[in-house]
Amino acid sequence: MEFRNKPIIEAMQNTSLIEVKAGKERTRFTEIWIVNVGERLFARSWNLSEESWYTAFVSEGKGELKIGEKIFKVKGFRPSDILSMHPRINNAYLLRYDEGENSLYARGIIQPKYYERTMEFELTD
Repeated sequence: MEFRNKPIIEAMQNTSLIEVKAGKERTRFTEIWIVNVGERLFARSWNLSEESWYTAFVSEGKGELKIGEKIFKVKGFRPSDILSMHPRINNAYLLRYDEGENSLYARGIIQPKYYERTMEFELTD
C-alpha cells in the first residue's frame, strides 16, 4: 500500500497549526489541529458547529489543507473504524499538543463529546 499522506505528514513536522478549507462556499482557510496515527491523518472539530469545515467535508467530501505555503488537495471522510481508533487519536493529540497553554484544549478535544466530529483526511491527486 502506498504511503499516500507522506507529503502532508512531512510538512506537519515543522508546525502545529494547519489550515483547512472545505466546500464550495468557503473562501477562507480555518486553523485546526491535525494529528497522524501512522500514515493516517485525523482532526476533530472544536466548535461542534452545524456550519463548519467538518460539516462541509461531510457534505461535499473534498477540500484543501494548507501547511505553510503548501496547499494539499484532500478528501475528508468519517473513518469506518473510528470506534477502535479513538484511543490512538486521543494519544496522538496529547503527544502533539499537550503542553503549555495548549494543554487545556488538547485535554478537551480528547473528550467523548468530540468523537462524533472526527474527520479523516487523505491526499488526492
